[in-house]
Amino acid sequence: MKIKETPDKKEIKILMLEDLSEDVFLIERALKKENLPYQKHLVDTEEGFVDGLKVFAPDIILSDHSLPLFNSTQALEICKNIDPDVPFILVTGTVSEEFAITILKQGASDYILKSNLARLVPAIYQALEQKELKKKKDQAEEALRQQNEELKRVNNELDRFVYSASHDLRSPLTGLMGLVAIAQEQVSNPVVLVDYLQKMQTSVEKLDGILNDILEYSYNARFNITFEKIDLKTLIAECFSKLEHIPGFDQIDRQIKIRQNADLVSDRYRLSTILCSLVKNAIHFLDTNKKSAYIQLDIDVSDRLTILFKDNGIGIKSDVLPKIFDLFYRGSSLSKGAGLGLYIIKEIITKLQGKIQVDSVLGEYTTVTITLPIAKPINTKDQAIHSSL
Repeated sequence: MKIKETPDKKEIKILMLEDLSEDVFLIERALKKENLPYQKHLVDTEEGFVDGLKVFAPDIILSDHSLPLFNSTQALEICKNIDPDVPFILVTGTVSEEFAITILKQGASDYILKSNLARLVPAIYQALEQKELKKKKDQAEEALRQQNEELKRVNNELDRFVYSASHDLRSPLTGLMGLVAIAQEQVSNPVVLVDYLQKMQTSVEKLDGILNDILEYSYNARFNITFEKIDLKTLIAECFSKLEHIPGFDQIDRQIKIRQNADLVSDRYRLSTILCSLVKNAIHFLDTNKKSAYIQLDIDVSDRLTILFKDNGIGIKSDVLPKIFDLFYRGSSLSKGAGLGLYIIKEIITKLQGKIQVDSVLGEYTTVTITLPIAKPINTKDQAIHSSL
């Protein structure tokens, strides 16, 4: 019974180590008899064998045992060093059972006696199948290793998150409870009471900001991406409306430019979080020594979404810049949050399969460049597309 050809009829690249033309003829005869599609590269020296492995890049090796200045044991060792995944089949005359067991233990896929070449093609298919199975196993193990590494990273971040978030939450709560206790003693003094109430308001706002960061972090980590058609002008207006209560909002001149040649289809919530975080940072870190403060928002929508955000605030120190996306990192004494803002932005952009780059000069400006892919246009109006990117 003949062996089936490979489904795609792809030629199998065979590196043949053989010095006798008669044996080459017999081997090829056996291959053709079984309709094996192949391309051979014949060598009979160590130098030719090494060159064949590197340049010809075979799918399988058929090696005689004994050549004038070279043998199969040496060839197998070279193969293991250069490309250990290539199946190695010994095709030889009579050998002892002890030698056959030894070379199989050393890594050969099989051995075929030249007196029984009917086994050759089945052995080739079996060796190639084992190679493919090993490749899939290695890929599965590598995927599992990466998943384990990611799980370790997430668990480590979760531990840090729980510890730092608990600490950050307790700080304003403790201050708030203390202020309440003192305020109760000052009920008869309205002026002092108002001062304490303002301090309470500050603590409550800090607490609200930390909780909001936690919610955004949790949302991005746990919920799938929801694609929908987005009106940029409306999204930006809503963003500014959310932030107009922040001190310093009215001091910043807003310069917005939108170039749009395609529908913007993306995750509305995540995109809103990115834009609002950028604007909020610019407000928090505006330079009060400058006569005028501004933010420039330049958005281009074509085959992808490009956001160029620039402000002329206090800027970022060069030694701080590489750390700004770290979890719970606060790069300035002016930082008011838990150190989650830029970390969350980076995580969102990563989930959306985009990129972010930050450039800054201390005391002059900060520029943030974000590129995000755009989903295909939605046919049904206002239809949301869910993805597990």
